[in-house]
Amino acid sequence: MGTFSQIIGEADLMAYFNKRIVEWIRSSQYKDGVVKAIEYFDKIFPEVVADLKGVDFKWKNVSATPSTADDWCGPRLLLGGMLPVLVLHAGGDHEVPVYFIVYWNGKRLCGYIPECGNLFNHDTFKAYGNEKPPLSEDVLDSFEYDFTKMRKEVEANITFATDKPVSKVPEKKMKADVVRTSKPRLSDAIDLLIHGIAAREKCTDQEALQGLLVDVRFTAFRLGLNFDNAVAESGKNE
Repeated sequence: MGTFSQIIGEADLMAYFNKRIVEWIRSSQYKDGVVKAIEYFDKIFPEVVADLKGVDFKWKNVSATPSTADDWCGPRLLLGGMLPVLVLHAGGDHEVPVYFIVYWNGKRLCGYIPECGNLFNHDTFKAYGNEKPPLSEDVLDSFEYDFTKMRKEVEANITFATDKPVSKVPEKKMKADVVRTSKPRLSDAIDLLIHGIAAREKCTDQEALQGLLVDVRFTAFRLGLNFDNAVAESGKNE
């Protein structure tokens, strides 16, 4: 059972996810762009892959793009909007894709594979197509994912971390510290936003623009702020 902390929203989760991909591209000199780089998920997010070792499947054909209107892939909000996740699937060329989710637990990105509604051999915990003898095409075509069951399992097994850290600092002093530090941190995020908007008006390179906006969101996240809330707050102060 996993836990998560409600410290980032859906947009912030995606910003951090994309930031990691961009950082890997820069360090590896990969040249095929952000979209295709996700195929190297196991190299970019080894800590998430370590969480997903319970099911044996190949790290190929990784995708977070829904193939149909009913597909569960992509950014999703669970538990009434409290738990932002990214739903993906992966599998070898001859394997039935296995669905998994990525979420933030308050310290790092984590991974989780729902069993209910997912398609893999629940006896061997191997992807269909990764077994001998292989199943026939007719049998494989008869299988269907149940995304409702997947969602319910995730919501039942990943709980909100409500335990507060023990502190010897008096509560009044802690509140005063929060008040003193919140304004400059918020202004940092607002200044960053203004810089991003100014650069966007001048930028003609869409890939460079995408990287800039990822940096803006990620910096706001590192400041401990929800980027969208910072934007709304800046509008109130005008």
